[in-house]
Amino acid sequence: MHLQRLSVRNFRSIRKQDVELAPITVIYGPNGAGKSSLLYAPLVLRNLAISPHQTVPSLFNLGFLNLGGFKEVVFGRQEDESLSLAISTKLRMSETEVPCEFRVTLNSQNAVEFAFSTRPFEDAAPFQVNVSTSLPYQLSQQVELDSTILGLPLAWDGLNWKHSGSPPPDLTTRLAEILTALNSPVERLRKISFAPVTRGFFQPQYSPVGVGRPLQKEQELATILVTDRDLEAKVSTHLERICGRQFRARPELGTSIFTLQIIDPQRDLATELVNDGFGVNQVVYMLALALWRETSILIIEEPEIHLHPTMIRKFLEELVGIAKLGKQFIISTHSESLVSSCLGIVARRLVEPSFFACYLALRERGDLQTQFERQQIEENGQIQKGLKNFVEAELDDLKVFLGIQEH
Repeated sequence: MHLQRLSVRNFRSIRKQDVELAPITVIYGPNGAGKSSLLYAPLVLRNLAISPHQTVPSLFNLGFLNLGGFKEVVFGRQEDESLSLAISTKLRMSETEVPCEFRVTLNSQNAVEFAFSTRPFEDAAPFQVNVSTSLPYQLSQQVELDSTILGLPLAWDGLNWKHSGSPPPDLTTRLAEILTALNSPVERLRKISFAPVTRGFFQPQYSPVGVGRPLQKEQELATILVTDRDLEAKVSTHLERICGRQFRARPELGTSIFTLQIIDPQRDLATELVNDGFGVNQVVYMLALALWRETSILIIEEPEIHLHPTMIRKFLEELVGIAKLGKQFIISTHSESLVSSCLGIVARRLVEPSFFACYLALRERGDLQTQFERQQIEENGQIQKGLKNFVEAELDDLKVFLGIQEH
């Protein structure tokens, strides 16, 4: 199931915000408004879900960027405050969908509290379990869940649900179903991938390297492409629809070296990816992350970089097709073309308006807090309040051209 809501408390420029998510969520606004704070919050949760045996400052090292320690990321540098991050989704239980929230609360003393709440059945009372501990955490604590709630005794260590002992044979299938559902929110966090603005493949040749989670280097993604033929084929198919080029990952026989190549069918020519246009290069990178089986959510910073408006539109159309298969995207942008492409896709009835969630990030000069204002999309592709963020800049230029002075 998709993540339905991201709740952030006291993280960077966000004091308190609850942001509803869609299959594709688009965030735009002026520079310095705080868009990246919303993008980085799920990455902190991912780091904790993958590796809880690290200190609080390590959680804020995102690989491509180190945000510092607790003091540097807590809102207003108020070290006596707690920082809280949560996701809300739905669990599939006994052919029904029930709400669920997973929350992590951190403070400057390396203390952490995990909280999980849900209502297992429509007519059941909600329940919440909490694990309070400190980081580094070795998953050594467990909270027992009474068998009267789900029909089986379960235990939770803050990240993982499990059943101790062997279940009765007639309940094995039901137990597997329950554990899969309960563990799905954290598992989805573990499968978050990120495409930063510094992305792409920068070498003419590669050698295979070990692949970790989360991915940290281009060499890891290149290795995935050369070892996963299905992924290579999918990337090539989507790339050809976007820009008319094909993609290949080619090993050199007798060596451990391989190359990433672009084929232009119109010219009967193959070139190394690094020698093709950088727009094509970064599209390959983003498609590879989006289509990788270990990605459930892809967060992209400014996908429009180096892309012509036509290519932006075609790339977004491919993301829509991928999202229809169950993937989820969170995007920050400064591109009016990208937002307009979202509206055009809705206007052409390719998806319902709810397929996109568009937010304008706002932070007034001198204000510490970022606000995210939802801008609803209508069925005809119109957006409430218009593209205010982009139109205001164009109006300023138009006033200069027309010689209009402010009074």
